[in-house]
Amino acid sequence: MIEFAVIEAGFMVIYLLPLRHARAFIERLGALVCLALAFTAGANSDPVNIAVLNDGPVERTFVANDLIKEEIEAVLGKEFSAQFPDHLVRDGGWNINSIRDALRALMRDPEVDIILTSGLIATHVAAHLEGLSKPVIGIVVADSVLQEFPRQGNASGKRNFVYLADDHTVGQDLDLFHRLIGFKQLTIVPDRLVLDAIPELPTLIEEAAQRLDVTIDVAMASDSAAQVLERMPPATEAVYLPPLSRFSDVEVARLMEGLNARGIATFALTGQPYMSAGALMTGSGRNVDYTRVARRIALNVQSILLGTAAEDLKVDLSQTQKLAINMVTARAIGYSPRWQDLEGSIVIDEVSADTADALDLVGALELALANNPALKVSEFNPLIAQTSADAARAGLLPQISTGFSATKIDSDRANPLSAAERSGEISGQASQLVYSERVWSGYTVAKLLREAEDHALKVVALDTLEQTAIAYLNLLQAQAQAQVRGSNVLVTESNLELAQSRERVGQSGRADVLRFRSELAIDRQNLYAALGEVDTAAVELKRLLGRPVSDEVNVGDSGIPRLIDLFSEARYQRLFNNELRWNLFREFHIDQALAHAPELQQIDALTAGAERQLLAARRAYYVPDVNVVGQATTRILRGGAGSGLSGTGLDDDQWAVGVEATLPLFLGGERQAAKDEATYTLSQTRFQRTQFEIDIQARVMAALERSGASFPAIRLSKEAAVAARDNLELVTDGYSAGAATITELNDAQDAALTAELAVAQARYQFIINFVGVLRGMASFDILLAPDGLNEWYESINAFFEAAGVGSS
Repeated sequence: MIEFAVIEAGFMVIYLLPLRHARAFIERLGALVCLALAFTAGANSDPVNIAVLNDGPVERTFVANDLIKEEIEAVLGKEFSAQFPDHLVRDGGWNINSIRDALRALMRDPEVDIILTSGLIATHVAAHLEGLSKPVIGIVVADSVLQEFPRQGNASGKRNFVYLADDHTVGQDLDLFHRLIGFKQLTIVPDRLVLDAIPELPTLIEEAAQRLDVTIDVAMASDSAAQVLERMPPATEAVYLPPLSRFSDVEVARLMEGLNARGIATFALTGQPYMSAGALMTGSGRNVDYTRVARRIALNVQSILLGTAAEDLKVDLSQTQKLAINMVTARAIGYSPRWQDLEGSIVIDEVSADTADALDLVGALELALANNPALKVSEFNPLIAQTSADAARAGLLPQISTGFSATKIDSDRANPLSAAERSGEISGQASQLVYSERVWSGYTVAKLLREAEDHALKVVALDTLEQTAIAYLNLLQAQAQAQVRGSNVLVTESNLELAQSRERVGQSGRADVLRFRSELAIDRQNLYAALGEVDTAAVELKRLLGRPVSDEVNVGDSGIPRLIDLFSEARYQRLFNNELRWNLFREFHIDQALAHAPELQQIDALTAGAERQLLAARRAYYVPDVNVVGQATTRILRGGAGSGLSGTGLDDDQWAVGVEATLPLFLGGERQAAKDEATYTLSQTRFQRTQFEIDIQARVMAALERSGASFPAIRLSKEAAVAARDNLELVTDGYSAGAATITELNDAQDAALTAELAVAQARYQFIINFVGVLRGMASFDILLAPDGLNEWYESINAFFEAAGVGSS
């Protein structure tokens, strides 16, 4: 049953609303009235002076003062005029008594309206100081339970005091650190001032040591990294770092450098600046948490100015512990976190590659031409074909041979008229082919086959360039989509925290929390799959580059946006901005492809070879082989019986020269078979050329059509992503306020994810399609030549002008 309520506005307008909406309407209307009254009152009031109390002179604070000022000014708007006078920024000189005195002095100062304690000790002092006469907002709380801060329900209950307490404690940090590292010897590095202010800390340390079954030492810190490193026990395996407020940024960096050099794992209570200086991990890894703290401070200031007592303001600032791991430090100290520990963590510098050394697309193509294994193998084919041509050419050159023979016969058969008992001769033969259709055609065909192998090598080179470019772009695309998946995980985590907050205040039930936990598990699973695609794409690129798969490959897309921007210029857009120009644009690329395709050049060489073979097969019936042959023999040895030459008339030197012409009359059908084979081969190659022409035209047309369709997708996908992000933000705000359901939030998140993935795909898909156009044109000079893009444009422009289509 739906209950309705009647709401009157002014004197005339009456709304009939469901009761559950009416309550929300009344609350919002009341808030608007209060804000209007406050604005009216505050517009003419004096500026509000906000004082800041630090523990001592500091280079930084837990939350940057500038950020706090920005949030206060943004929240107050024109309601109130807040100012932060420099002379009201005080510090206690790193002394508890001085901090206490400074706080009391600010409370006595008539200029001060509100006090912010931005130091850990200052906040601790305020929490335990009686008689706060002015509102004090405590910013830095290490562990509200350990520090025994005042608490009544969800407020401090202490007059004029409000602080910000998140969920996690030092004990939780130590438990998490031990689970991740598994240390046996831990050292905590607290400021001595912290120990003086929080005497309960040693008890916590002792309890943690017993609970974790480890040894925990304490190395006191002041303001010197060298002193801390000197006091560090030699057996230290891990270090826990509370806020070291007295350390300058330089000293923090020195401390991190010294600990990392010793291979010591570090855990920082507060994320910044320790993580940026080289700490291994923290439980406060989200930068957005600092913004939330600053926003809560601003809201507290606004509430106090609107009349709410500080002691009644909510102190809980629910911020789920968010592990962050510095992978640069992890690699430096030899620590490798488990995949499961990385799932819900913020990973800093997961890929430690220098963007300045990133491999760009042109560099990848050049490396592939130099190192691709398949291309290297194919480079031997023309060399092998050349050896065949050289062998065929040998039959056309003079052939010279020599020989030696020695004979010994039975002395009974030896006589001066026939042969001596022992004899020896040297002979020489020479021949020169005058004409042979078979040899000449073989040599001609071998040269054409060598030419065909040259063109075949060009085909392999072009295929290698295309495959490398696509693999390179696929890797960039996979990385972009993995980044989108990672961002989506963060959104789901945020939604889960929002659902948990709504459950705590009773705005929704347990079902929303469980739903988002399920979504988070699925999103992390999809992220794993996306990261796997990145690794797979990287392996494929390394294979094409001829690099070991164990090597790291760092790619960057700095040239991709520039290329896309060039195509967005008016001079390029005019080339295909209507049907007539688009048809000419396609015709130009088809003409270029047919003119330069190595596949057609290869088949032309093979066709010429087949024609020459057919001609030789026909001439084999009537063209003889003609040779000039000569030989000479000299007897150099004659001995034994029958060796006497006197009166015999025998000559020791003999020679002969002749011309031979041979024409086979019948070879059992061999010549007819050779003729038929040559005829069929020639017909086949001619049909293959026709097929190649059609294939090349179709390939270029398809690549152009895909490019033409994918280019506007870049712009449209960005527009869709912007709209989806805005919608997600609105629905998230609505869900937070109870005006949207979890189903609506999930739908909005899914739509945003789909849109972001489309953006990641569209940019690289267009370039991939354009690479297909380049492959069809049989030229990658547009990318590889220094002025290739302009030369391509000028060629198209000349083609358009030749067709009678000008620039207008």
